[in-house]
Amino acid sequence: MSLFCLVHTTILCLRDRACALADSRPRTHARWLSSGLGAHVAANKERNGERTAVFFNLLLCLMVFYTLYYMIGSVCFGAFRLELFDGLFPFDFKTQASMSSPKYLVILLSMELTYFISGLVFAAIVKKWIWDYSVTVTLSHVVLSSALMGAFPVAWQWWVAILIGMTMMICNGQLVAYFVCQKNHSYLSDI
Repeated sequence: MSLFCLVHTTILCLRDRACALADSRPRTHARWLSSGLGAHVAANKERNGERTAVFFNLLLCLMVFYTLYYMIGSVCFGAFRLELFDGLFPFDFKTQASMSSPKYLVILLSMELTYFISGLVFAAIVKKWIWDYSVTVTLSHVVLSSALMGAFPVAWQWWVAILIGMTMMICNGQLVAYFVCQKNHSYLSDI
């Protein structure tokens, strides 16, 4: 329970920090802004603040994704009574795909549950553009998996599982964000 509280507090702090960076507007005089150079500098500062917020949100989404992955994976390893907890299991695409293999089932179940829950959490973190963050996190996961396993994944079962998981993440996150933010008209106009 304390791990959950720590993760939750960290998520809230990082989200508030990213929102504060995105909401900070440069304070300038109207006369300076009316000149071309002043407006250009003010626009650049605003874009830099938005980029920083997107970067923090992306880091937060990656942290949440892998935290959930390891938490769900450890529960699945315990539920299937596997003796060896492999720290690289989120990136393992080399395990032979077989429904009779408990290790493969743990990897598959952990992946799909992580993608499902991550979409719900991403909706709470970013509120908009969940599909973009989901695709970016998935591409980052593919790159990390390739780097850590020393090969490019060629197993079609792994790619199907990744695509199904990413689709679930996008659909869950977008639906939750849509229904939670339904009263916010600026959200609806950005869709």
